[in-house]
Amino acid sequence: MIPPGLAVITGASAGIGREFCVQLANRGHDLLVVARDPDRLTALQRNLAERHRVAVEPFPADLSRESDIARLAERIGDAADLSVLVNNAGFGTRGTLLESDLERQAEMLRLHTMAPMRLTA
Repeated sequence: MIPPGLAVITGASAGIGREFCVQLANRGHDLLVVARDPDRLTALQRNLAERHRVAVEPFPADLSRESDIARLAERIGDAADLSVLVNNAGFGTRGTLLESDLERQAEMLRLHTMAPMRLTA
């Protein structure tokens, strides 16, 4: 078992990411929760801090944007007690690549490849 320390979870505000937050808080990890919606992050912070008595820091960010990836990478780099990084943020598109919007595809590549690479470096 990984000893408790700081756990960073991207895509934290819903679904699998939210469940990662619950499970890691159950194990005593303090959390840095990352997602785009600040209101959902604040609600998550309140819920987890109250139920699990751990520190929860909301970090609103859109990891399809280079500037937000850089901000989060800097914050992670400053963490002396980082023990877990869950790269959970993601999205998909419909239709064929030929029909797709080029900028949307670039956002997906930044989120699915560049963000995890930068955050683990």
